[in-house]
Amino acid sequence: MHHTLQYAGPKPICSKYGILFDYAKEDRFIYLDTLIQLIEALDTRTLREGTLHFGIKREPLEGSVLLGKIEKHVPDVTRIMENAVADTEIFLHETMEWTQTNEQMSSIEKEVWLKNIALMKEYVVQRAVNKAVYYILIDMLGERLRDGHVHYIVFPMHRNFHHVAKSLGNALAKQKPPVPSYAEIVETKEGMALKFNLTL
Repeated sequence: MHHTLQYAGPKPICSKYGILFDYAKEDRFIYLDTLIQLIEALDTRTLREGTLHFGIKREPLEGSVLLGKIEKHVPDVTRIMENAVADTEIFLHETMEWTQTNEQMSSIEKEVWLKNIALMKEYVVQRAVNKAVYYILIDMLGERLRDGHVHYIVFPMHRNFHHVAKSLGNALAKQKPPVPSYAEIVETKEGMALKFNLTL
C-alpha cells in the first residue's frame, strides 16, 4: 500500500462513547516542513562562526513535495513509513481484539467502540507515519548539528519551533556521547526569538 505525507489532525481518542480529539497532541506533520528547511540549510553550508543562518519559507510545502525532499536525505524513508503502518495496524488489531473480549462491556458498547476504531484507522495510521518520519529527521538534524559544530540556532518565536527545539534537545541528549543543550528567549533586530544552544 502506498503511503505519503499529509496532515491528519490532533490525536483521536476512541471509546465506547464516541471519538474525542486531544488538541494538545498535534500531528507531527506540521513540523516536517521546518525540519527539512533546517536540514537543507545545513547542507548548503550556511555556517558562519558556529551559527546556522537560514531563511524560513512562508508557504508550507505540500506532502508530495515534502516527501521528495526528505527522500534525498533519507533514501529508505519509504521503508520507515511502511514499518510505521505495519506497527500501527498491529496495535489497532490488538486493541480491537481486547475490545471484543472485554467482559465488562455490553455488546452494544463493544460494537460502538469497534466501529469508532475502524472509522479512525486511516487517520491514526497517517499520524503514525508522520510521527515516524518526524523522529528520523530530528535524529538526523541533531547529528548534523553536532558534526557541523553548530553552537546555536536562533528560531522565530513560533509554536512549531518551540516543539522542534524541545525534540532536538531530547535527541541530542541521547547521542553517544550526549550533547547538552538549552533554549533561551533572546532579543534580536527582528524582535524576540528562541535561541537553541548546543554545548559542544
